[in-house]
Amino acid sequence: HRKIQDLETAILSQFTFEILQVHFWQELIEKTAKLDVMLSLASVARAYNLRRPQVVNENVLKIRNGRHILNEQTVKGSFIPNDTDFLQDSERVHVITGPNFSGKTVYAKQIALITWMSHVGSYVPADEAVIGVCDRIMTRLDSIDASSVGQSSFMMDLAQVLNTLRNSTSRSLILLDEFGRGTESSDGFGLFFSILTAFADKPYPPRIIACTHFNCAMYLQHVPKNVHVTFNKMECFIEEAVDKGDHSEVIYLYRLVKGICTDS
Repeated sequence: HRKIQDLETAILSQFTFEILQVHFWQELIEKTAKLDVMLSLASVARAYNLRRPQVVNENVLKIRNGRHILNEQTVKGSFIPNDTDFLQDSERVHVITGPNFSGKTVYAKQIALITWMSHVGSYVPADEAVIGVCDRIMTRLDSIDASSVGQSSFMMDLAQVLNTLRNSTSRSLILLDEFGRGTESSDGFGLFFSILTAFADKPYPPRIIACTHFNCAMYLQHVPKNVHVTFNKMECFIEEAVDKGDHSEVIYLYRLVKGICTDS
């Protein structure tokens, strides 16, 4: 049986090698692959109500009723879309606050997905999207401990953020999700907001979406107001218990609004 498999593999390898020596077949395979990609993108655009984005030279990012194309498939008919506005000369660092499970990470990832899809020539899950040319998408998302790496998850988080500081440009899109969570609260708070300040103090910062559970009101008390930093929150409210002994319930609205959430 193994000899038959080896012979089959050898025949297929030789057949592939001989085909690739002929320019006609190479060109045919390349054009067929391109056609397959375009038909797939067109099929998805029609099936999931995607719209044509505008990719422009201006360093902006404007999205109206953006959606996370994968997440909305798991919550049929109930996904809440949100807007995004990165201006050219201000509001480049967006700090997103809100309790756990309020939709902060999904919102950040949907912006990255929409940006990436627009750059590969796809339609995007939004009513309208104006995407300034982006040179790279950089992330600091959840890291997992691995003995093969020889670093803790917090050390890997620091390495990722250091990479964004060194290699990002004003054309970059950066996602920072709960950076500073893997250490003491006071240390994490200082690290998170020092990184934000370092980016915001640049003449032309990259486009940054920073999701956090830290108390941003404390940050505002100690740091001068910066035109590049804007604070938003995932809206929710607490439904007080009617009967004694019952617990209050958090109602998530998944709607991004201006302001700061003081409770996480």
